[in-house]
Amino acid sequence: QHQAAELHQHRSKIAQILDENAQLHEEITRHVQSLNTLRASQRDMGAELSRAIQTNQILKSKERYLESRVESLANQISQTVQDYEMRLSSSRSIDLSSSGSSESDGMDGDCDILVEKQST
Repeated sequence: QHQAAELHQHRSKIAQILDENAQLHEEITRHVQSLNTLRASQRDMGAELSRAIQTNQILKSKERYLESRVESLANQISQTVQDYEMRLSSSRSIDLSSSGSSESDGMDGDCDILVEKQST
């Protein structure tokens, strides 16, 4: 009788331990799945971060190029304006020296400069 009760207690204890073991296995499985999901998410975020960094570098490079191009164009415009003003000034001084001619209205030189600029 005593042995039967003891055997029953041991069997009950074994069943309880087996249940706890099964629960622990389920918990481990859930944790492994969570860990795998986290790792996949970190890989995706790392790849996205790398793409963002690369895109940022490309955009900075384009920005530097465009700034350089704008500066170059500004210099060209400035040079063109200087050239035009110099020719205009030169043309006016020529017109003033030849102002004895009543047919000149002072615009012929300007037109020549404009035509010359357009053809270059």
